[in-house]
Amino acid sequence: MSTPSMGMSSLLNTTSSSKLAGNQVILKPGQILTGKVLEIFPNQKASVQLGNQQFTAQLQASLNVHSNYWFQVQSVNQLLHLKVLADKPSKQTPESQATALLEELKLPLTKENIAFIKSLIESETPFRSNELRKALQMQQGKGNNASQAVLKAMIRHQLPITPSIYNALVQVDGEPLEAQLQQLQTVLTQLGNSRETSTPLLARIHSLLSDSTPQGNIHHFISNEVKNGDQVLIDLLKTSGIVSKDTSSTATNNILDQLGNSSEATTLAKLQTLFQRQLPFTNQQTYQFSKIMQSLSSVSDTTKIDQQLKALQAFLEEPHVAPKIAEALPNQAKAQFQAWQQQPASNKLESMLVHFKELVDQQIPKNTENKLIDILATFTKGSSVLSPKEQFLLHVKQFLSFSGIDYENRILHADKNISQQFSLKQLVLQAIQSGQTGQKEMESLLSTLNGLQLSSVQETEAFIQASIQVPGLFGAKENIQIDFESKKEKSGQVNPDYCRVVFYLELKNMGDTMIDMSIQKRVINITIYNEHQEIIPLLEQIRPVLEQGLEKGDYNLSGVQYKQLSTSVDEYMPKKKQAHDNLQQGVDIRI
Repeated sequence: MSTPSMGMSSLLNTTSSSKLAGNQVILKPGQILTGKVLEIFPNQKASVQLGNQQFTAQLQASLNVHSNYWFQVQSVNQLLHLKVLADKPSKQTPESQATALLEELKLPLTKENIAFIKSLIESETPFRSNELRKALQMQQGKGNNASQAVLKAMIRHQLPITPSIYNALVQVDGEPLEAQLQQLQTVLTQLGNSRETSTPLLARIHSLLSDSTPQGNIHHFISNEVKNGDQVLIDLLKTSGIVSKDTSSTATNNILDQLGNSSEATTLAKLQTLFQRQLPFTNQQTYQFSKIMQSLSSVSDTTKIDQQLKALQAFLEEPHVAPKIAEALPNQAKAQFQAWQQQPASNKLESMLVHFKELVDQQIPKNTENKLIDILATFTKGSSVLSPKEQFLLHVKQFLSFSGIDYENRILHADKNISQQFSLKQLVLQAIQSGQTGQKEMESLLSTLNGLQLSSVQETEAFIQASIQVPGLFGAKENIQIDFESKKEKSGQVNPDYCRVVFYLELKNMGDTMIDMSIQKRVINITIYNEHQEIIPLLEQIRPVLEQGLEKGDYNLSGVQYKQLSTSVDEYMPKKKQAHDNLQQGVDIRI
C-alpha cells in the first residue's frame, strides 16, 4: 500500500453511517439520467423513479408502466418536466441502456464508452450530453477504473471536463505530498541561493515538512522581521506580552531591546500561552462575547450592569460556549469558572469579569493568528514545549493557512486581511513563472495542490463532507489524511453534536492504522483499525486520558474498541478511486 488514502479510505466509504447526500438526486435542466415509470396519471403526468427517489413529472410522450427510459430534465419547478430521449423503452440491463443512449446521441459504440455510461447508470450520476462527449473523448486510451472514477466525479460535481483538472485530481492519488515536498526541497537546496525566488520557497517547504528542524533561532527570526517592519508580528509581540503594549510600532530599537531582555524559552512560552487562549468560536460568537464585555466595562449604572450580566449568563449558557471558555482560561480562573458552572448565578459572574476581559483582549485577528501558528509550528518541532495535541493542531492549521489550497478563493473574496504572499502555492507559481530549475517537480506539486483544492469539500443543504491531507507527523511515514463528515446547523456551521472524523495513518512501527471517531449527541465512540492485536491492552490504558480530554470539550466517551485491519489492504486500493465520487479531500477540524 503506497499511502493510507489509497488503502484505507475505502473503509470509510463502506462503513459510513451518514451516507450524506451521495445517493440523493439533485436535478438541473439539461441533465440526462435513466428512470423507471411507476405509475401513469392523467394529463401526461407520471410517477417516475430516478435513482432512489420518486418524482411526479410532466412528460411529453406516451410511456409504458414499469419500463426504463432515458430522460432529459427540461425544467425543475413545482413540477418536474422530463423529455424522453428515445420513444422505445430501454431494456433492463445497464449494458443495453448504455448502448441505447450511445445510439441516440450518435456516439461510437465502443467497449470503453459502454463501460463508462454503465458506470454512470450504476452510480446514479446525472450528466449533460456535452459533458459526456468530453469525458468519453478524454478517457480514450486510458480505459481503466481509476480514469472512469475521476471523470465520473468531475461530472457529478460539475467541474469543467478539461485535461488540467483531470490531471490535478489524478495527482492527488499519486505520489504523496510529503515525498513531493522532499524532492523539491532537494532540488532547491542544490541550487543554493542562486535565485531570489528559491529562498522563500525553500523556507516554506522546510516549515511544512514534519521532520525538519528549525533553521536558526526564534529571536534571530523575529529580529529580522521587526527590522523589515512586519506590523503583524509587532502586534503579536505586544498582545503576547513580549513587548509592552504602549511601545511605538516604529521604535525598532526599543522593540529589539525588549525582545533581548526575554530568553528564547520565555518568548516561546508567551507565544504558546497566547495560542492556548484563542477561543474556537465562530465570528459571531467572538463578536458577541467582545460586545458584552465592552458594555460591562463602559457602564456604571447598576440596572444596566445587571442587564449585561444577564446577557453574559445567557451567552455562557448557549450550547458548548462555557466549556470552550473554560479550556482557554488559566488554571485558577478555570477552577473558579467551573465552580460557577455547577451553580450558575449572574451575581457570581462579577468575580470572573476580569478574567473574561483579559481573555477577550487576547483574541487576535486571523492574520495575526496565522503568524503565531507559523512561528510556533516552525520553532517547536521536535521539542516538548507543546503537548502532542497542540503540536498536531498547529501542524494542521499551519498547512491549511500556508499551503495555499484556498489561494484563488481568498483572491475571489478579496480577503486582504489574510496574507497569501508566503503561501506554498503562491511561491511555487512565482518560481515556475521565473523559469527556475526544478520545473518538473514544481508543476507536479502545483497539480497536487490544485487537486486537493478541487476535491476539498462536498456540501448539501443538510450535510458537509470534507478531508485534509497533510505531511506526516508523530512517526507517520506518509501523509496523514483526515476525513470528516457532519450534519449542518441552521446557520450552515458544522454540528459538533453529530459528526464523524476518521484519521488514516501509516506509522513507522505500527503500520497502517485507521482511527474512526463517531459522535452522536456529543457521545464519542472510537474504533482503532490495525493489523497488530498487541495494541489492545494499550487501548484500556489510554482510555482514562481520552475521557478526561474529551470531557474538557464537553464530550463523553462511550467506548474504545479494536478491529482487525486486513493484511491484504491493497485489495481496497481500486476502491479508493471510487472515493472521488464523494470528493473527500480538505477542511479545518478542531481536534
